Amino acid sequence: MKQAEQRIVIKQYGIQRSGTNYLEKLVKLNFSPRQALYLTNQFQCKHHAIDPAVAREWLADNPRMEFLAADLPTMAHTINVRDPMSWSLGFLKHRIKIGKPAGKLKEPEAHIAQLVHLNRIYKNWRDYAEKHPERFLVIRFEDLLTDFTMPLREMAMKFSLTTRDLELHDVPQEVMSGGRMSKAIFDRREYYAKKQYLKELTTRVRLAIEDTVDWEIASYFGYVPEED
Repeated sequence: MKQAEQRIVIKQYGIQRSGTNYLEKLVKLNFSPRQALYLTNQFQCKHHAIDPAVAREWLADNPRMEFLAADLPTMAHTINVRDPMSWSLGFLKHRIKIGKPAGKLKEPEAHIAQLVHLNRIYKNWRDYAEKHPERFLVIRFEDLLTDFTMPLREMAMKFSLTTRDLELHDVPQEVMSGGRMSKAIFDRREYYAKKQYLKELTTRVRLAIEDTVDWEIASYFGYVPEED
C-alpha cells in the first residue's frame, strides 16, 4: 500500500444500524490519527443527508475547529449502507427496544414511513458519490459483517493509507458477532448472510417494502428486490 504523504480528513456518514460505530472503532484501531482524522458527528449528524451549508454553520459555532475549513472542498467520506428490507426491520426493532416505536413490526405503514426517509438519504449520498467518486467509499453492512478486513483494505487503497500493523485487528462487538432472537443465541453473520430475517416479515410488510423502496437508487449500492 502507498504511504500517505499527509493526513487525510475523512467524514463518516451512514444509515442507522449499519455498523457506523463498529467501523469507527475499526478505523481508529487500525489506522494512525496522524494519517487519517476520522470524523463522525462533527460538521453534522452522520445519519443525515450531506449538506455543505450545515457543515459551514457547524464550523462557525466551533471556532476551535476552524482549521478544518480548508479540508471541506476535498474531504473524503465513508458511507455505511444496508439492505433496505433488513434495515427497515432492524431499525424498527431498535426503536421499539429503546422505547421510541414508530409503529409495530407487522404494520406496513410503519415500514413505509421510515423507508421514504431512507430513499431521500440514499439519493443524497448517491448523488454526491457520483459527482466525486474519488472521495467516496461505500461500505455495505453485510460486507462489514462477512469480513471486517475487506472495507479496511478498500479504505487503505482508496485513500492511500497504511495500517498500523500488517495484521488487521478486530474490535469485540456483541452486535456484530451474535445476539438473542426468541431467547435463543444466534449467529448474526449467518442471520444476515442467509437473509433469515425474511422469515420475520409478513407478506404484507414485504410487499409494502418492495413497493416503497426506490430500487433505482438502492441498486447503486448493490441492492435489488428479493426474488420470490
